[in-house]
Amino acid sequence: MSLITKHTRGKLQNLETGDTDSLILAKRECMKLGLLWQSALDCIPKATYDSLSPAQLEIAESGLESSVISPELNSDNPVSMNLAASNLLSNFKLSEVNGQLTLYSVTSEKDKTLLPLYERDNDKLLVREISTRWLKEAGVPLPPRKANELVKYWFNHTDLIKEPNIMGLLDDDHWCLHRSNYSPDSAVKYPSWGKILDRMSDPDAFAAWQYGVYIGCYKGRQMIWMHGENGEEGKSLIARVIGQELYGPAHNAISNASISSNEKRFLNSFFEHAALVIYPDASNRKCLSSEEFKTLASAGSDPVLIERKGKPAYTAYLNARMWICSNFSPEVTSDNFMTSRLLYISISPLVDEAPDPSISERLISELSGFLAYGKKCYERLCPDNYRIQTDTDNAVKELTDQYYENYDIIFGKYWQQTDEESEVEASVLKSILCNEGIKSNKQYSEFVEWLARYKGVKKQKRSEDGGRIFYKGITPIKERKLSVAEVIARTDKQGQ
Repeated sequence: MSLITKHTRGKLQNLETGDTDSLILAKRECMKLGLLWQSALDCIPKATYDSLSPAQLEIAESGLESSVISPELNSDNPVSMNLAASNLLSNFKLSEVNGQLTLYSVTSEKDKTLLPLYERDNDKLLVREISTRWLKEAGVPLPPRKANELVKYWFNHTDLIKEPNIMGLLDDDHWCLHRSNYSPDSAVKYPSWGKILDRMSDPDAFAAWQYGVYIGCYKGRQMIWMHGENGEEGKSLIARVIGQELYGPAHNAISNASISSNEKRFLNSFFEHAALVIYPDASNRKCLSSEEFKTLASAGSDPVLIERKGKPAYTAYLNARMWICSNFSPEVTSDNFMTSRLLYISISPLVDEAPDPSISERLISELSGFLAYGKKCYERLCPDNYRIQTDTDNAVKELTDQYYENYDIIFGKYWQQTDEESEVEASVLKSILCNEGIKSNKQYSEFVEWLARYKGVKKQKRSEDGGRIFYKGITPIKERKLSVAEVIARTDKQGQ
């Protein structure tokens, strides 16, 4: 058995009346080295022991199992103050990331899991924790001034931990926000998952994405858009099972309100401290083209502004991946940003099969088998850990063609392609498009880009004409005789 250190022995042999710090440090040393508390007390001369203050006697006679705090604790004993603060706030951790201090409560010492407390008044929370534990251990109330002082000691002196991982796996030893109990197991069958996967347009890509995001090896930017028009395909069920069981507190959910004009400045905050964000029942078909979604699809490569309600804004990196469930297909342009980041999965409804109330429990019991299937798919479809190969490229192209169908209709009503000498002035083009419902600058820019890409139109700005802009390569369609149906339609419209 180890002996008490020479330094501590000397402190005890020359112990002064009122010096509680040396006793507390000796007690901590005995606990650390596995020594009997009596071995430390034997170092104190009898005459010195007989002259100990009441606070010193309480610490000396209480044994190793007792608290290290004393009702007579005060600012004149900084070591005691610091040790007491550490003891009373042992259920909290502090981390500094990007210049921001984040407070975490320990949810499990064994699993090394934490809960971020960024939405609360941390000072009041810690003061209450210290006060309630003090009352329980010392038996007397703690004055508010002393509680606040102990909180300051803790904030100033506690060791900072590294930024916790969002997800922790079974075999790592890092602090994390969630440590899952599931791992791939090929011995586990997954018939219930198999029936659902069989109804997907690309089940292998779906499973590969789920595995890569869960394990943390996927570094790409693709987001899943799961589309099922019927509304009873099980989209919400599988999202809930995967989110709650595999990710727990490391997943979040957003709503249609989250991306509305009034709430969208808070959208990024849903992605901080999350590995997966689910957008269930998405009704906004155009959300992929928004600047907010483009930022979220950066996959942690760029810092973004985080704003929480009632809190100062700050910058951070986001690593969460998004899974969108919708009864509608997305509106998809030919922009590389959108086509390269969209993993479009359609799912068909149940056919001649009644809803099964026990399906949720069976899906949960088969998760390890599903992950094993996802692992095989991931190793085959995503060898670079960046882009998951998918069979849905044709489906995405169809979505792109649908998006531009309206442009083709409008173009065919007013213009036709010609040689580069023919032209239409920008003001005329914009006026016609405005009458057709294309009113915003963004919509107008998209139409002009479509003209250049698909109709070969070139933009020309003429300084000799006062900087007026023309689009060369198209010409207005000449007046033609209207059909009977067009005459009736126009008459009806004028009558309205």
